[in-house]
Amino acid sequence: MIPSSSLFPIFPFSSIINMSMTAATILNSLPIEIIELISINTSTQDLLEVILVSKAWYHFFYNFIYRSLAIDSYDKQQRILSAFYTGKLPGYYVKALTLQNIDLSEYDTSHLAKLFPEVDTLVLDWNIWTSSFHSNAHFDSEAPISYIHPPQGLPPSIDQLFSYYGAHSLRHLSINAKHQDSTDIWSILALCPRLKTLKLLNLNHEHIITLGYLETIHQLCPHLVDLTIKCTRSDPNPALLPQFNEHQGRIVLTPSVLESFSLASRSGSAKWPYWLPYFSAKYPHLQHIQFKHCGLGKDGGGNQAIPDQVFTLFTHGCRQLKSIRWNNIIVQHDQQKGLFSMCDQHHQKQQKQPFSHLERIEAYENFQIPGSIQFSPLVQRGSLMSSLLTSLTIGQPPAEVTTAQVLEAIGHCRNLVSLKIQECFVDPEMAYSMDDILAHCKSLQTLYVKDVHLVSAAISCISGTSNHPLKKLKLKRASFNEGVFDTISRACPTLDHVELLGCFQRDRRDQVRILLPRQELTTLKIQGLRTRRYYAGCRIRFFQVNQSWHYMSQYDIRSHPVGQKIAFQKYRNMEFAHTLDRLDDRDIQELKSLVTTETLKAWDIEAVKRNLQTPNTGLDASFWDPENLYYSGFVKIQFKSLYFTLDDWFCMKLFEVGKMALLARDLCQAFESPNQLKQLLCIFNQTESTSLPLGKCVHQLNIFLDELSEYDLTALQAACPFVQSIHVDWRIWNYLAFIEESPSAGLPRNYHARRLFPVAATLFLSNYGACKLSSITLDLYSMNQIDAKSMLRYTPNLRNLTLMGINQHHDITIQYVELIHDQCPYLESIALEGYRAEAEDFVRMIQPTHVSALPRMKSFQLKCQYGADRYHDWLPYLGRKYPNLISLDFHHLGTGKDIIDPCPVELYRQFIRDCPHLTYIMWNNTAPDFRFFQELDKAQHRKLKRLEVYDNVTVPSLLTTALFESHHQILGNLTHLTFGPIPRGVMTNTLVQSIATACPRLVHLCLREPHCNLNIPFKIDSILDYCRKLELLELHNIALRVSFDRRQQEPIWDNHPLKSLIMRHCSSFDGVFDHISPRCPNLDELVLFAFTQRDRRYKVKIHMPFQRFRKIQLHGLRTETFDLDRRIRFFSITQQQQAAWYYMSKLALKDQELPGRGFNYRGLEMALDLEQLKGAEVYLLISFLKKPMSWSSLEVHKQEYLKRNNTSMVEDWQPKDIYDAGYVDLVCESVSQITINKKRIIL
Repeated sequence: MIPSSSLFPIFPFSSIINMSMTAATILNSLPIEIIELISINTSTQDLLEVILVSKAWYHFFYNFIYRSLAIDSYDKQQRILSAFYTGKLPGYYVKALTLQNIDLSEYDTSHLAKLFPEVDTLVLDWNIWTSSFHSNAHFDSEAPISYIHPPQGLPPSIDQLFSYYGAHSLRHLSINAKHQDSTDIWSILALCPRLKTLKLLNLNHEHIITLGYLETIHQLCPHLVDLTIKCTRSDPNPALLPQFNEHQGRIVLTPSVLESFSLASRSGSAKWPYWLPYFSAKYPHLQHIQFKHCGLGKDGGGNQAIPDQVFTLFTHGCRQLKSIRWNNIIVQHDQQKGLFSMCDQHHQKQQKQPFSHLERIEAYENFQIPGSIQFSPLVQRGSLMSSLLTSLTIGQPPAEVTTAQVLEAIGHCRNLVSLKIQECFVDPEMAYSMDDILAHCKSLQTLYVKDVHLVSAAISCISGTSNHPLKKLKLKRASFNEGVFDTISRACPTLDHVELLGCFQRDRRDQVRILLPRQELTTLKIQGLRTRRYYAGCRIRFFQVNQSWHYMSQYDIRSHPVGQKIAFQKYRNMEFAHTLDRLDDRDIQELKSLVTTETLKAWDIEAVKRNLQTPNTGLDASFWDPENLYYSGFVKIQFKSLYFTLDDWFCMKLFEVGKMALLARDLCQAFESPNQLKQLLCIFNQTESTSLPLGKCVHQLNIFLDELSEYDLTALQAACPFVQSIHVDWRIWNYLAFIEESPSAGLPRNYHARRLFPVAATLFLSNYGACKLSSITLDLYSMNQIDAKSMLRYTPNLRNLTLMGINQHHDITIQYVELIHDQCPYLESIALEGYRAEAEDFVRMIQPTHVSALPRMKSFQLKCQYGADRYHDWLPYLGRKYPNLISLDFHHLGTGKDIIDPCPVELYRQFIRDCPHLTYIMWNNTAPDFRFFQELDKAQHRKLKRLEVYDNVTVPSLLTTALFESHHQILGNLTHLTFGPIPRGVMTNTLVQSIATACPRLVHLCLREPHCNLNIPFKIDSILDYCRKLELLELHNIALRVSFDRRQQEPIWDNHPLKSLIMRHCSSFDGVFDHISPRCPNLDELVLFAFTQRDRRYKVKIHMPFQRFRKIQLHGLRTETFDLDRRIRFFSITQQQQAAWYYMSKLALKDQELPGRGFNYRGLEMALDLEQLKGAEVYLLISFLKKPMSWSSLEVHKQEYLKRNNTSMVEDWQPKDIYDAGYVDLVCESVSQITINKKRIIL
């Protein structure tokens, strides 16, 4: 529960409500749980979209906040249900409802369906109806008869609830029957025949899970796709199958559509092979299967010999299997060989493997089976099981096997990404070395250590693992030594998630040191840390987080599940913080003098109390109780940055400050509409007198408006006094100058060029420039007679300067640049965009000795219509002026080019000698001289990390030779490359292979062409084959396809690290996304702009079922050919096998503008409204698409539908939108944020 002091996040929302038509009292009356949902389950980006995206913001607000609702306490039950009873909150938005730890009366139960009529996911504990069953024992004689456990029937109110939900929208049901003697499952399932997902948890001894039990479930719920059962006992004996059949006749197994099956039991799970014959006949579509033993000890039920026919039936009956998981079940060697040796045999005979889709195996092993360390198929190099194993749990190995041998054995599993080490009971003799874990498990991304002692070598040698891909580390009831986190910090730069629960540092008495100075964390969660040994009473109350110190002054001691078992009862009573007080500098100095290794050796606390003088600080004297220090010590945490901390001790403070600080930081985005400006100014004024004034948190100010009054400019400056970076659109300066030049209000607004800079703008810049302004983008477009000197004199402390729109009256020359440096002597980066640039003869016109070097300058960029292609004229000046230059960028904006004479090669040689730190070089729309790279090769310059080479005409082959065939590998350290177009006579595969060979560390590749040439397509499979470390692939005007030989093969599962795919003005052929999906499981961003699928007539097919996308942006998609008039208006989005259809009912045609000015693409559609189709509308549309008909017949069917449904969007459907434009078919595992034609869809 969030404390009442955290209610201040409500202010930004209420300020907007006051400006809308919705009554402000609605939000003010929200229960505290809704604020909790906002703080915990809402990302900052979603909050911003709720605030700023449209006039119908409240629709998105309700849809997002109430989509999932949990009532898990008596207090929540009273508040939330009462809020919905009054009708103030829209219950029809609730799609997922969770009911736990409450007691529902018969009245509340009977009204649930009325309060939440659209629920499709219901998660409940059966004990919420304890009073209903005990107060009036109910027995229904007509309840479904069961021969497996006795029926009871349901009380009328519960029967009515499931009858309503089962007949309407309920598709996902989870029932927890913990502490219940009898739960009538059959009566519930009989009322819910449309279920797709069913979870039955904690079924007691009356529910023996047999083959007949499963068959009964499938007869009552024939559409099940996902089935999860957790029970006390399971028995797959085939003799128990007839129990479900009342007539004792012949049993006919009808295949079902089940795709996922999970069984966890205290007894019987180890008999998993006996389930396989039933699965082979019943589940032909089975994709995921899991067996878990959750009882004490080990179940020996799996030691019996299993006939080979059992495994043969399963491998042939369940060919679509994708993952197998054994949890706490030791799979015997003969069982492993029986299940997977057939795959190896098929592979050796070049036949089709039965498990052609198998991609993941999760297993458990403790190497207790004799010879398992040498002979287990699990660890045999090259075996199918070791190559597909992605997750492994290791138990306690036998005494004769060392931990180093265990890690060396599992190192053969080259695709292992998740490792769990447990059951060593913090024995120092059974310690695991962090160095060995990182050295042998080179693909590991998640490490979970439980009841294990971790050590690190005294002198860690991590040269071979300095870029280990570990991302998540979790320690539970574990211990560690000093060097463990040092090793992790040096070896794992991508680590971003750390959790420690009930852990202690064994080799220190004074402190627990969690030092990760190189890590940019997203999550840090710690609780119950101790020093030297784990004593429950020695609770650490002092915490040092980087340079800040905190004291846990108030806390509760509550039972924690980590100590639930008797063997771990010392962990049971865990501290939960209420208040964390921050220490000032004086407190910190006093604390450091007390908490040292020497003082903590003193165990005579009474003597310490007699001799200790309590520091005279602002803290209460009780804070300095020696028992809080000498028994416990403190925690020292260090990290490079932390996006958001979920620490059980710090969370209360961060809910008050951290979340809103993040929100404030992201509020510093561009103002793009007058409404946004007014709303945010109102927010800044509302929070000005609070503990966190949002306006004072704004450090970056970007304003892209058509006009802004002098009053608004002054108000903005008063609300945001600490701005450090500014970018203001030229139209604002133009408008202010227009007002000054035309005092009469009757003149229409125009955008003519202005003679003078407006006075209000000068005051605006001078006020910020006199303070902390360090970065400015000054747009001088349409401003005549304005020079840099007149404006930059107000901003002498600038570090970064961008001048845009320098017109034809002011050429960019060396004198112009020198003038800028005179006004801004502290510049580190300069970017100039103008009409014409002309570098004088530096040696002849300017004495080089009179040019003073600027060691501060790191970056220089020149963009102009004329002169940027004569870049070599600037090199002598830049080399002498900027000796520490790191980034150099020349961008030619014009369409034509001058004929340029070759320059002396000595000029290149001298420039390379003068600028030895050059790391980033960009040539855009102009081709560099190949001799420049030859000189780089002679100088053995290998510091390049980013290179852009693009021209709108074909680049010469000599340039590619100089780039990619360098003798000294000048591109050996390159990580970002932009290249294009392809030289004449060079094959695309050859170019990609040359790039991959010359740039072995490439992570960002951008391929560009002036026009999309379908005759020279790039092969996506070749790009992924050659560029093995690529994480971002960006394509512009590229035709993309899959090699013909690859299209006939089975999908490839090699876990390519690609994370982002961006395609602009590209065309692709069928099979591209089908090839990417299984190969790139980490792909989480997809951007398609003006994209065309050439070989499909009716739809753009984007099937990526293995991806969990973070962001998808689709804009301007087309089928066959890119025709602006064939705008796709239908979109199908399928995630987790559930499809939702959307229709772009309203759109606007708008030129796609770049920030500020200019056009990127003309006449493209922008969605104003995307409406989701209802069930009947979806069926009608699918019928049109599956069986194409004439346009007149389609109109007839449409009119017949409209007669039955008067109000429907079907009336707006046009035949050309269905048959001419087609639709987009998107399939993925999940997507967090999707935008279609610039319109965000909240799924």
